[in-house]
Amino acid sequence: MSSDTVAYSPRYPPSELATSFLGNSKHDEDWRSTVGMPVMQPSFAQKYLLRSVSLTLHICLVLIHIVLLISTIKHWEHRVVFPIEDQQFVRFFVTSTAAMLATISTAILVFVTQKLAMQRNLRSYQTLTATHDNISAWAGLGAAASTLYAQLAVPSSVLEVLKITGYLGCAAILHLTISNTISVETFTSAFPVAGSVSTFGIPEFRNSTTVNSTHDFMTIFPPDFIQWREVLDASQMPGLQGGSLHEVLQFTTREAGAAPVSAVGFNIDCGYIPGVLAEVIPEQGLFQVQFNSSQTLELDNGNFVSNLLMVANSRLEPPTTSNSIILYTTNTVIDSGSRQGSPIILKEQAPAVVKNLTTPTFTPGITQMQILQCFNTIVPQAGTIDTQLNTLRGSLNQTIYKTSSKWLASDEIDRTPPDSTLIGSGLWATVIGTDMNTGRVFTDLDKYLMNYLNLDPYADGVAEKILELHDIENALSSLVAMLFWIAPMLVGGTTAILQDFPRLRLDSSLAIASLGMIASIIQLVLCIGFIHSLHQAGDPVVDGAGLLQMLWLWRSHPELSGFLRAVKQPSSLELRTAGRTPVQLSKTVSSEKQKNQHREEEGSHDGDSADAPIPNQAVRPPKGHSLQSLCIPLHVVLVVIYFILLCLAIAHIEHHIVFPTNSQQTVAHWCKVISHALGTVYYAFLLYLAQNAAISHVVQEYTPFTATHDKVLAWSGIGSALSTLYKQLSLPTSFLGIFSISIYLSSVSILSIITPTLLSVETFNATVRTTVHTQSILEWGESSHNCTLDFIQSTGAFLPWIDSLGESDKLGIYNGTLYDVLIAAYPAIGKDASLVSSVSFNITCGYISEVTVDVDSTDPYSPYRILFSQYGVTFQPAAEFLNGLENTVLIGPQISADSITLYTSNPVFDSAGNRSPVVALPNSTAILNTNMSLQFMACSRSLIHQIVQVNITSRAVLPDSLDPSVFKMRSSWGPYSTSSQISNETSLLESDSWAEIVSLLGVSVLPTDFDVGSLYISETLGLDPLAELAQGAILYLHNIENAVANLAASMFWTAGRIHPTSLDLADLRLGEAFGTAQFSGQLQPPELSTGISTVEHGATVARIDISLVAASIGLAAAIALLCLVFVFPSGKRQSRTHLDNLGFLQIIWVFQHHPEFSEILEQVEVPTDDHLRFAGLSQVRLADALPPEGVF
Repeated sequence: MSSDTVAYSPRYPPSELATSFLGNSKHDEDWRSTVGMPVMQPSFAQKYLLRSVSLTLHICLVLIHIVLLISTIKHWEHRVVFPIEDQQFVRFFVTSTAAMLATISTAILVFVTQKLAMQRNLRSYQTLTATHDNISAWAGLGAAASTLYAQLAVPSSVLEVLKITGYLGCAAILHLTISNTISVETFTSAFPVAGSVSTFGIPEFRNSTTVNSTHDFMTIFPPDFIQWREVLDASQMPGLQGGSLHEVLQFTTREAGAAPVSAVGFNIDCGYIPGVLAEVIPEQGLFQVQFNSSQTLELDNGNFVSNLLMVANSRLEPPTTSNSIILYTTNTVIDSGSRQGSPIILKEQAPAVVKNLTTPTFTPGITQMQILQCFNTIVPQAGTIDTQLNTLRGSLNQTIYKTSSKWLASDEIDRTPPDSTLIGSGLWATVIGTDMNTGRVFTDLDKYLMNYLNLDPYADGVAEKILELHDIENALSSLVAMLFWIAPMLVGGTTAILQDFPRLRLDSSLAIASLGMIASIIQLVLCIGFIHSLHQAGDPVVDGAGLLQMLWLWRSHPELSGFLRAVKQPSSLELRTAGRTPVQLSKTVSSEKQKNQHREEEGSHDGDSADAPIPNQAVRPPKGHSLQSLCIPLHVVLVVIYFILLCLAIAHIEHHIVFPTNSQQTVAHWCKVISHALGTVYYAFLLYLAQNAAISHVVQEYTPFTATHDKVLAWSGIGSALSTLYKQLSLPTSFLGIFSISIYLSSVSILSIITPTLLSVETFNATVRTTVHTQSILEWGESSHNCTLDFIQSTGAFLPWIDSLGESDKLGIYNGTLYDVLIAAYPAIGKDASLVSSVSFNITCGYISEVTVDVDSTDPYSPYRILFSQYGVTFQPAAEFLNGLENTVLIGPQISADSITLYTSNPVFDSAGNRSPVVALPNSTAILNTNMSLQFMACSRSLIHQIVQVNITSRAVLPDSLDPSVFKMRSSWGPYSTSSQISNETSLLESDSWAEIVSLLGVSVLPTDFDVGSLYISETLGLDPLAELAQGAILYLHNIENAVANLAASMFWTAGRIHPTSLDLADLRLGEAFGTAQFSGQLQPPELSTGISTVEHGATVARIDISLVAASIGLAAAIALLCLVFVFPSGKRQSRTHLDNLGFLQIIWVFQHHPEFSEILEQVEVPTDDHLRFAGLSQVRLADALPPEGVF
């Protein structure tokens, strides 16, 4: 010993009882000789079984992840469903079960691999420090990270410690991925509802005796309505989808659901027709195209422009009868192969024809003409509709929409002969080919096709567009479907409803499953290195790395004492520095040689050491109490955290965190991953501190050496703890201590299981208050007022169709009232109404006094001159008007800017039964063949602004909220008087323009000359001017006032929401080039202003939920940990110690100061765990090996 040190003797043994276990008494020798120790060879399990189990488990884990990855890709897990009512239980059960499986599986894998790696470590030829570091690293992920960090100071086994850290890190990752791969998501599942529901949708003839009436209807009304096709959205045209018609429900459902329906598609195939330009007549602007050897197509200069496509059937001579239509275009038409269909090339025609085409009559730049003949084939289809919206979900099977085409001659196309059904007959070609044009160059059907193909023959300076054949076929298919959609008779049917119900199902994360598979593969590769056996014949069976195994190895290797002789304080750094000497612990020496070497070591212990003290090594202060002081606050923090979580769960405060359902899976995933990851790190650090604090106090306890061995071994992990607890049944040494450690580690495992279940995401129906925009009243357009008035007048053509729209398609108008419309519908929960602004048209009508009638019998067309003397207004109704006056109310001339006049031959009474003055038409029997008298009235308007309620789901106004209501139930005749309300010309609605627009509405398309406004009022009153009645129906004044209010409101509603297409507007404004223009100026639509409303609506949203069960279990486990952490360091501290661990080097250092320990295990030849535990029942206190305080 060096001169600057003071020798000391260890204070050992502490008692005579303890000395009896040291082998110094004769009684002990007799006892040992009586009991004896069996000598065992390595068993099959020790050689092969454990390695096979470890390798098999790791391979199975990889295979399970591969299957899980395939299942995630193919969504097999979606087949496992649960009711939505059990979402809290299901989410908790699935998450906790997954976490439990993760904890158990990773614990088993680590336990088995750890045991094999320890055995391999003891058989490796390496330094004592490397052996020490490898053993220490297996204590847990925190210990592994600490040991890896220690390699920076003394690198002894960097690669091996890195592998151990990687293995334990993969185990931690697997614990996270296994717990979080499977989650629970909400989805919608359809279930059949008992019974069947009625449908309609496929058009048919009314009956066999009225085929002609259906024919007449189809040739008149659908072509006229087609101009409005582009202004209606899909919700306003249920049953129509592109070029197909499908069934719809007769009544929609409140609940979400689906229903299978049948459908038919109109498949159009077009082929080219070769032809020649036969004749051109410049003087008349005509040219003739001849094809099929006998048919001639006559066109005029209006058809000789670019970007044009027309139906030419009506211009054929003789007419075609082949159940097809003929199309004509001046644009280039190609198929998918960029081939043309034998067009008529103008420069290749006869010289005289080419010369005539160069005259100014015809538009220059046209180089060719393409003639197409198109045929229709009915294709049966099927689909599924939404029972709430009556619209298709997805697409129809066997789609007819074309994305490619190939030119064929028309006579090469397969043709389907017509049948007796409406859609299968040749009526489609008749309707399209019949020219119901009102004098314009382009029919509404022509404009529909050109709108579909983005062609504008009125545009100047626009390059010719190259058309594709399949686009023309799709356009024509859509046109045919639209025409039959307006058919008067729809065939009914039945279907079953599949109602949508929210349910739960399992869902796997592809990213987490992939990460888990990668971690399992890496763990398998690392495992192969750990389980590789270095066992050689004759090596002892050392089946662990506990204190007793270390003591036995030290006894078998007396030379180990010399390595650490210079270490005076057993800090980890000093011991690891001193232990850098290679040794293979599995090689042993004979017992006699062991004794001699130990005696030599003991003798040399009192003399000068040949090994100098380790220089420049700072002595670190003991950390047992510092660890304990840090450990307890962290346990308290854990209890506080779980207590707060429990309070939050009870008060449901976390339910205030709300987000959309489309983020549910993402938020739920990250809640689980983040909470689990933070929990894993916190618990690992907590366990590391508790483990070090507990072991640092083990050295202070007087206890059997086997008990110390068992406690240290139990701290290796939950697997080791349970295994050690089981061994207490056969040889109890410290049952309470091992049981406490097992409870502590089990509590940590429980916390690891319940942590990912703490936070979940659940869906619920919430009431949300939202500020939304509304479509409000009309305002003047940006240009002049006259341009806006012309536009409103142009949209009046839609008035005959407005009552054909359902209530859901006429949002914003109700009984003469215009109200703001919510931009979107909202589900209602609780309060289902929202407040919006409205404006009502209050119409007041009075009779016109001083009406005189003059007769001019010489004028057969206008024999009567009616004079409103008070206003100086005279008008001459045509005789044909008067002949149809029965059951009509007609609009007359304005007598003031803010009023309209009406007259009728029907008797008009007020609520009291009074009738206004009647004006008899002189000599009407002779002139009109009937005795006729008229009633004249004038109507003024006042506006009522009010706040009304609308249903937030249907967006329709609630009638009871209209107070006061302008819909009148009573009336009283009186003379006409102007409105007291002052007009405001800066506001469209508050100006007097309503009267001017009503008076200028265009005429109807019916075969009568009644104007659209008069027909609207008559139809509203239930009048039929074509009915053959003996006398006119009795009318009431208030009903006429309501009808006029509806007309005024409908007129402005139509102008704001039903806009003609750009080509229609161009035709109205620019058709003057062909002599068909109706308006000379620019048509400017009015602006639909926006409003603001507040909506309290129901919404299915997601929210954070803290599991009350998980928080309660977590709080109990955290309290258990806090209580146990006070139990472990119960030994009384009697000496200052730098023994901060009981690693391999620390134990050897302690054994060096207790050489008599070698006699404890003197009789143990085969170092099995049972033998060593039985032999280590001597009472010791490891701290007695340390020097007194102040001695260095």
